[in-house]
Amino acid sequence: MISIPCTVRLVVASMLLAAWPLPAASQAGAGKAPARGGPDTLRPAQNATPPTDLRRRQAFVDARLQLEREFEATSRMRDGDPARYATAARSYLDRAIRLADAYPGLPEAGFYRRDLVKVAEGLAPSVRFALHDPGRAARLYRQAIELSRDLPGQEGLALTARVGLADTLRFDFRDTDAALAQYREMQARMAAAKRSHGETEAILDRAAAAYLRAEIAYLAQGRRHSGTPEGEVLAIVAVLLQQGAESLSRDDPALRAMRMTLSSRDPDDAERESLARQIESLSPSQTRLPAVFDYLPVLRTPERIAAFMRRHDPSGFLSSAAFGAWHRLQQEPSAGAPPAQRSAGLQMLAWSARDREVMLGAERALLGQRIDADFTPDPRLSSPESTWKAFLAALSAGRLGDVWKCATPGMRNKFEPSFSAMSATQLRTMANSVVEFRRSLELEGIVEASVVMSNGRASTVQFVKYGKEWRISEM
Repeated sequence: MISIPCTVRLVVASMLLAAWPLPAASQAGAGKAPARGGPDTLRPAQNATPPTDLRRRQAFVDARLQLEREFEATSRMRDGDPARYATAARSYLDRAIRLADAYPGLPEAGFYRRDLVKVAEGLAPSVRFALHDPGRAARLYRQAIELSRDLPGQEGLALTARVGLADTLRFDFRDTDAALAQYREMQARMAAAKRSHGETEAILDRAAAAYLRAEIAYLAQGRRHSGTPEGEVLAIVAVLLQQGAESLSRDDPALRAMRMTLSSRDPDDAERESLARQIESLSPSQTRLPAVFDYLPVLRTPERIAAFMRRHDPSGFLSSAAFGAWHRLQQEPSAGAPPAQRSAGLQMLAWSARDREVMLGAERALLGQRIDADFTPDPRLSSPESTWKAFLAALSAGRLGDVWKCATPGMRNKFEPSFSAMSATQLRTMANSVVEFRRSLELEGIVEASVVMSNGRASTVQFVKYGKEWRISEM
């Protein structure tokens, strides 16, 4: 997969597969004033920060603010003078790293490293595409990976930087072995990491894992992807397709110029041919696919479109996901809106009948079939009660694949390791021990139910509205 814009993390949970309201945080104990009086009232806090630490912290904060003010003044050059911007950003990054290194053990310095990872990750594609310097881009990606090394949780995986590095090695340096090593290291690190129980992160994790499997299979064995990607992949790629033209063109002058033309109006025939030549001249990278998918009809023939997609996505995984996401988005209510209510410019949800026909031809030429995922809601998941019934039936039969159809991705991440370690008899015993199920709380898009087991123990199961289905989100 390509580098995921930060906005994806904010909206993907409400796109397609993850359109549910999240429960409010527990309010227990919130808003209470601290107790007054008593023998401890006048005692100094045992964890009070010593004055020397406060002075050290303030010195770091002052130095950081000075660096950031200087960098902010130069960041305005990003679009107009990318070479000067890259030099200024490189200088800022070097000085900022030295500053963080000068304050070992200071929490604020550790937090600062998170920001520096983003600077390096953001500078790398600008250097690669605007300045055509893949060597420096690769060094920046490696620097982001090194800065992430001690960060907690998923941040320590540095997936964005590793994917960017692998893409650069693969397409700019044509070093298949080095790219394959990066993909395999990412796969191993993800397998060893603790799974996230957050819904958005769980969706991203599953999509990234599917992507890595496909790319490794292609580079190691020459096996192109076939079939329809998982729903989590389609959800994320749908967001990328809708935002890619804007978010992925910022650091790429060729794409930015193309977007300025195509975001305002549908080009005429002469402009289409000129834009087609520009698209076909783009250097290969998987980032190109979501960035220009809206514009591919200007290539006019299925064969030219298929050739472009093979060049930028040799494994076919992202191509399959892009077509599947397009078909899914066509089913959204906004897809049928009158032309006057749609955004101007060439975009997939406003393609003409001719554009759609040539893209469907390209899909067949490239993949040999139409990518049609089954987007029909599962009738077994039409209510919390029916979902619970389907969950127990699958559990009793030992069909873990069907068990996870009843759960959100975060719930699956939480319980899959323990459920997978249980025998069929243990799973059946657990399912058969439920003797009572009763709703206890109902909010918009959320239902909680009380479950009583045969041993008398009671627990709570939470369901959320997941698109048009009800899924178990906690138990």
